Amino acid sequence: MDSCLKELPKALAAFQAEHHAAGRDSKGNYGAYTSLAGALAAIKNATAHGLSHSQTLHPLGEEVILLRTSVFHISGELLCSDLPIPLKTEGRANYWQGLGSAITYARRYSLLAIYGLAGEDDEAEAAPAPAAKAKPAAANSMRNLHIPAQASQADVPGASGPPAVEADTDICWIEKERHGRIVESLKSAPNKAEVLTAFKEHFKIATPKISPAQIQLQTHGDFLEEQLGLAVLSA
Repeated sequence: MDSCLKELPKALAAFQAEHHAAGRDSKGNYGAYTSLAGALAAIKNATAHGLSHSQTLHPLGEEVILLRTSVFHISGELLCSDLPIPLKTEGRANYWQGLGSAITYARRYSLLAIYGLAGEDDEAEAAPAPAAKAKPAAANSMRNLHIPAQASQADVPGASGPPAVEADTDICWIEKERHGRIVESLKSAPNKAEVLTAFKEHFKIATPKISPAQIQLQTHGDFLEEQLGLAVLSA
């Protein structure tokens, strides 16, 4: 299908054929690791294959923010990954320093993951036994966070990500022309607020506001066209 990812996977495969690991460029308390700068340097050559990325933060309430990593292809195709970050930074005297450290940590792992690169795992590999015991508690705290059921891949920015699917299932995105037609219709729609509210509730979107970039999947287009009467007009 024309709306399914085609060019982006090809470009990503070409990049991965040349690059497989970021390497360790920094040293921490438990040994060498891949820094954020190292991760960015490792994916720099992806631009030669028409790939680029962005990382944005989106609030999910008072206790969690969402780090959204988006990989773009010059064809207009898009791949995204979301990672929740707790806003509580216990054990840090400086709140913003602790939060900044958590965001930096999440950014480098998210970048390496979405580009499919090994990061030569850092402190986790060399951490002593006491630190290892603390991992289950951290994992449990993450599981207890309230994250919308469909706030993953296609929630980019904010639209609902598809539920868990088989690895070889095609993810179908909305065509560029169709997206533009829907956005233009929304701008002049007298019931714009009601339509966007219904869209947000239907797809369980976590972000407080809806932007054109959140209209991403074919199912998004189907829903909005029906709400705006476009499906009837085009029939």
